[in-house]
Amino acid sequence: MPSRSLLVLAAALFGAPAAPAQPVHAPSADAPSAEAAALDAVLVVEWASALVREIEARREAHPAADPVAPFRRLVGDWAGTLTYTDYGDDSTRVELGVRIAVTERRDSLDTPALEFRYAFTEPDGRAFEGARDLLVPGTDPARLWFGGAAWTVVARDTTGGRLRLVVEREGDDDNRPATIRETLTAGPEAWTLVNEVRYAGTAAFFERYTFVLRRAEG
Repeated sequence: MPSRSLLVLAAALFGAPAAPAQPVHAPSADAPSAEAAALDAVLVVEWASALVREIEARREAHPAADPVAPFRRLVGDWAGTLTYTDYGDDSTRVELGVRIAVTERRDSLDTPALEFRYAFTEPDGRAFEGARDLLVPGTDPARLWFGGAAWTVVARDTTGGRLRLVVEREGDDDNRPATIRETLTAGPEAWTLVNEVRYAGTAAFFERYTFVLRRAEG
């Protein structure tokens, strides 16, 4: 049976009610009497019950974090445009019609995530469908995973019923080392995602691609 000193230590660590303050029987060479053992058992049960009530109250007052919550507005079917800067010259702009379906799921580690599925037609008529990205916000507000890469959160704003998120990472673009930045701006009925690139050794970002989407009808 736990001693009173252990119960008081646990209460201090958890901020829970301390064990009742009734006297504890001093140790002796003899085995404790049945009456003393019964009293100790009652004290432990009372303290444990109080601890359970305290934990449940705290859970109700502070529900578990839901990292997907700010991004849940993206769930649904979306239609719009994808405009990108051609990789051949980093200047020619190409615009395509695009559809994106966003669903809530869990990744291979059972972490809450959103899955993005893309469908569009290239200028030469080739249909492109089946590409998927996974957004895993995680519990660290300074980082998230998207498209198989870790991103650093540069800015986050959820005021006014909208979400604005800016993330960056170091990587490669067109086989060149670069800083890559993405800016997501989302409301209840529309959202945009802007991808910008700054090659190593250069001073300015340029826009690689932009999604502009609204909720699809039907």
